[in-house]
Amino acid sequence: MKKPISKDLIILIVIIPILIFVSYFVGIRREGSLPDHSVINKSNKGTSVFYEALEKLGYNTERSTKPLGEEDYDEIIVLTENYNYYLVEEDKILLWVESGGDLFYIREGGNSFLDTKVPAIDNEYYSIYMIGEGRILVAEPHYISNAALTEDIAPAYEVLMGLEELGNRDIVFNEYYMFGGSEEKTLWQSVPIALKVILLQLIIALGAWYYHKGKSFGRAVPYYEEEERQETEYI
Repeated sequence: MKKPISKDLIILIVIIPILIFVSYFVGIRREGSLPDHSVINKSNKGTSVFYEALEKLGYNTERSTKPLGEEDYDEIIVLTENYNYYLVEEDKILLWVESGGDLFYIREGGNSFLDTKVPAIDNEYYSIYMIGEGRILVAEPHYISNAALTEDIAPAYEVLMGLEELGNRDIVFNEYYMFGGSEEKTLWQSVPIALKVILLQLIIALGAWYYHKGKSFGRAVPYYEEEERQETEYI
């Protein structure tokens, strides 16, 4: 006779897929909550496609979460203006450019510390400013966003030509200021969203398995040790 399926097992079979779906949904929501224009943001507002395309085209690209330093003068630094965390260190950044740094500044229209400067190159897609010994390439983020690249790659190609004007060097996407100057991420924060979802699924499945195995033995039965009487005991 087949053993009937327990009610607990049926509940687990129903609940586990729901929990997995919820964990996946939470992961997607967290990914979408990343800063706009970040290279690790794979939503429509991110720039992950542009970043990965540069790698496939043979450019040496890197993402950094450290503040600008002197060691960066040999690289093209990409900074993205983020309205959640205003660039409070604009003076420091401008001084870095004047000392010989080349900057790709991704920003939307509006007031900027470049308003009083006259660009050396100015076209529909980008502008290049000569600041002291360095240069600043300025372009708007919607030209290189993931959403834009699914519709038309021509603007992104024009921005790439602007990058070529700065020379063929390593390109570092500095997101220190985008995240409000936060410190380096912990190990868990560095784990990709997809891997976090998988780990959460494994934890849920393992917990459900232990729960089911524990229930399969039934309710605990008390054990009473029988006291052995001696043969020579006086009765």
